[in-house]
Amino acid sequence: MQASFKLAPSVIAVLAACVLASCLFGCESEQEAFKRSFFPVNSAGLTYGSALDVDGARERYIEAHPEIDLSQGDSEVTEATTPDLLAATSDDGVDGYIMTEKLPGDPATPAEALELTRRYEEGIFVDVYDAETMEIIGVLTLGGKND
Repeated sequence: MQASFKLAPSVIAVLAACVLASCLFGCESEQEAFKRSFFPVNSAGLTYGSALDVDGARERYIEAHPEIDLSQGDSEVTEATTPDLLAATSDDGVDGYIMTEKLPGDPATPAEALELTRRYEEGIFVDVYDAETMEIIGVLTLGGKND
């Protein structure tokens, strides 16, 4: 004799929400897992490192993934090998980190390229953070008239 039972729709909904939430907040991409294994992670869960660290991470990631065709772009490699916080020195000489997501991306169109050029000419101001406390400790100016 086979036992059977039915779950109430509300129980099914709760279970589905739990599975979805655990995947959204608990699952990480292969790129994110690599990044967390290569770079230190601060108390806020952000990875941090220097440009030299990025070079080493990039070499190791490409070596581990020979199937990647870099002629088709390297967004996967960049995602895996760029920390959330990148070492920088503020305009007044304080060492800290800038959030890589706050940096201007590559322009996709000529109009975006002109706009980015204009912004660089005026100066793009990026906050510099303490890696552990995430307190703003200075500002780094990208471009500008003094560049």
